[in-house]
Amino acid sequence: MTSQTPHIPRAPRHQVDIRLRYRAIGESTWRDGKSENVSDTGVLFQPEAVLSRDTLIELMMEMPAAVIGSTGMLLRRGRIVRGVPPSPLEDRPPYAAATFDHGYGHPPDPRRI
Repeated sequence: MTSQTPHIPRAPRHQVDIRLRYRAIGESTWRDGKSENVSDTGVLFQPEAVLSRDTLIELMMEMPAAVIGSTGMLLRRGRIVRGVPPSPLEDRPPYAAATFDHGYGHPPDPRRI
């Protein structure tokens, strides 16, 4: 860090090991994934398919009450900012999505997803 670069603290991370659903914005098919951690500014998760950097995505996950104070479906929009392709050592490496829009709601009817 140089004297011209201000220090910007990272948002606190919550270790949340839960299943989630995601899709690229504009796609109709939701895919399965698994979270590793969640913050106010992003999600680190393992997707079922390779994602390209800068892909705009939607995420849907049921958050534990310990993290948000009450249970609820978290709906987020974001952009993939970091990820690596699968390797022989790890078939589902984590991807980081910076999120910019989120809200809580009732789970959608799975027949309409």
